[in-house]
Amino acid sequence: LLMTIKKYSTLPILPIVIDSPKQQDLDDELTEQLIQFCLDDLAEVSQVIIGAVKPEKNMVGYHSINLVKKFSLLQPEAFSEVYQEVVPQFNAMFRHLN
Repeated sequence: LLMTIKKYSTLPILPIVIDSPKQQDLDDELTEQLIQFCLDDLAEVSQVIIGAVKPEKNMVGYHSINLVKKFSLLQPEAFSEVYQEVVPQFNAMFRHLN
């Protein structure tokens, strides 16, 4: 389905989010296969975001964001820098929509 959308649609393909791949009581081998499918096949057509309590061994070497403060993705000392980077992009996007 994703390959068809990529080939024939003008709509952007949004990131694919896999939340806690082990939550369905998958054993280690099936979890590894699921993650490898995401990294190899899904990543060919879209950005893949895997939310996990801890990284699996086949996730090592990929970009990761480790949360160190509960309920906080962005640390307070980074707010200003990120704001300066993100807000101009949002403003440009909204100008194009009008």
